[in-house]
Amino acid sequence: MMQSLLSWKGPFQLSKLYENRIPYGAGVYKLLADADDPNSVVYIGAANNLRIEYVREIETHAQVRVAKASAFAFAETPFPNDQADKLIDAFRRRHGRKPALNSGF
Repeated sequence: MMQSLLSWKGPFQLSKLYENRIPYGAGVYKLLADADDPNSVVYIGAANNLRIEYVREIETHAQVRVAKASAFAFAETPFPNDQADKLIDAFRRRHGRKPALNSGF
């Protein structure tokens, strides 16, 4: 089976200013510690509604004073859970561990 390439958008700072740039569709997303560093992934997740997830992350970011994530990048896909699992596995193979917030502490 041929794997389709994801078309990533962002990263967008976790701010209400960018909320209207995030679609309501299903997809996968990455939370980044630094918007300027695409390798600063701290979490990979799946969402049935990317906009709702983005707003939830803004609220979490505002409540948690220790900033673990500051930016959100996403790709729309009809099978977000399967795609997120693949992305986490690829990250683990490349870095020898899962992203910090996917590790289950």
